[in-house]
Amino acid sequence: MSKLSETSVSTIASPKWWDWDERDIVSEDAENEVWQRLSTYTYEPNIKRYWDEKGLVCCNEGAVTDWIAGCFRQARAYFSAGNVSPLDIRPLLYYYGTTTLLAGLSALMQAQEPPIKGHGMKLNDDSSATKLSNFQIKILPEPNGALSHFTTCFSPESKLAHSGSWSLMEIFGSLPDLKADFKLCYPNTPIFCHAVEPIRMGKIVVERLSIEDLRQAHGDEKKVFPLIHRAEELYLPQWTENYLSLSPKLGQWKEVLSAGWVGLDGRKYLQLGHQKNKQLFMPHLLMFYLIGLYALGFLSRYKPQTWNPFVLQDKTGERLVIERFLSSAARNVPNFALDYIQQCRIHFIAPGADSRSPILTTQEIESKIASEVKKQVEAWKRQHFDSGASPIF
Repeated sequence: MSKLSETSVSTIASPKWWDWDERDIVSEDAENEVWQRLSTYTYEPNIKRYWDEKGLVCCNEGAVTDWIAGCFRQARAYFSAGNVSPLDIRPLLYYYGTTTLLAGLSALMQAQEPPIKGHGMKLNDDSSATKLSNFQIKILPEPNGALSHFTTCFSPESKLAHSGSWSLMEIFGSLPDLKADFKLCYPNTPIFCHAVEPIRMGKIVVERLSIEDLRQAHGDEKKVFPLIHRAEELYLPQWTENYLSLSPKLGQWKEVLSAGWVGLDGRKYLQLGHQKNKQLFMPHLLMFYLIGLYALGFLSRYKPQTWNPFVLQDKTGERLVIERFLSSAARNVPNFALDYIQQCRIHFIAPGADSRSPILTTQEIESKIASEVKKQVEAWKRQHFDSGASPIF
């Protein structure tokens, strides 16, 4: 990545992403709808209006608005090209699209061009790696590296510059949309996001995690609770034979409802932190996509001796995980960018779909199951007896 500016970068004063409100938008084509909304900022009047609303002053409006508009337009073009490109080059196009989009986004949010020099990370050359997921990405503590700059803008609390190296397996295991494929490809490997089952107990909503799921991923379920994002702040844990139940602490029930991530499957996931250099790191998922796309883009561009055999004849099953990662990135990265502009967590839902799944008590769940079974039995009886058919028993 080339040098962009010598201007110093200031930290954006805004609520942390986990304190944002959530918003549902009905759309038949979520991916296109996201880009349509981002395209608002390819026009100078809209950019200036955003600055006025945020109280931002730009010292070089003409150049910076052209910078932002150009970044947003090019980012969409990169992602559109990636969507119809073969796996040979798709990661590289998505990486270019992501870095270009985030460069434009940071310029919009700070009213200045970002002072980026280089990627801010490096893929370790490991010729002995038997799987792509074994490749390590070293985070470089360069203030003007792309990763450092974007971390400062979008995930400052994560302090990624001090995290050392990350494997692609850690990246994949941190993303909710990859979990099912990840478990198939890497059994008994730590997973850093887990689906919760919300249960209403009176006026309190308790979120449950499967003990079996936690044991398969971590060995000892007792180790999991301290790794949950904001665990000590939000939850009172209780372990039973089958579940780790998380009750909200006094006065924290609203924060508990908005904690975690909603996957494309509509389920809520809690994020676990990564222990590195005696610290716990929990970056925004956007950073995981950025790091993963950098690694895959680098492999496809500069390591054809590794990437080409993988594309032509993968025998590990990793291709399913990587294809899922890429499609998830194409869907989520622009959505996260829109979240930062709107300062809320936006979920796109299909027409006619419920915006939120109802939270039921165990008795209500059992009652619904019994009611459905009764309906099925009655339907079967009508089909076989009312039609004059002979009973089979």
